[in-house]
Amino acid sequence: MENILFHAHQEPKGQKTNKYQILEGASFLTDQFYEIESAQDRIWIQTMALEAGHFSNLLARKLIMAKSRGVPDIRLVYDAFSDYVTDNTFNHLPLPKKEDREFKSFLLGQNKELVDILKSHFKVT
Repeated sequence: MENILFHAHQEPKGQKTNKYQILEGASFLTDQFYEIESAQDRIWIQTMALEAGHFSNLLARKLIMAKSRGVPDIRLVYDAFSDYVTDNTFNHLPLPKKEDREFKSFLLGQNKELVDILKSHFKVT
């Protein structure tokens, strides 16, 4: 399943239309990070899941850097329930094997650490 960004670009004042584009895969991440790096007033992101890993850690780093350069309004909304019942392979709890439960517990711990770091910098709900 690929990441898709439904992206809206607002037109300059005086123009009444907006342009929308659906981005997939690498284009999604490239554009998302570009927009974060370019933001001056606010960054609002909503996502279904937030799991610790390379791309989530990179997203966290970009958001924290945006906050440190003075972006005043950064918000991240994610579905915590989805993070609880899924992992990177979308296996659902309860997990019958002890090692699977232990790994899931490890993932949940990593996710909690990531969210705690983000919450220490800006609003996360």
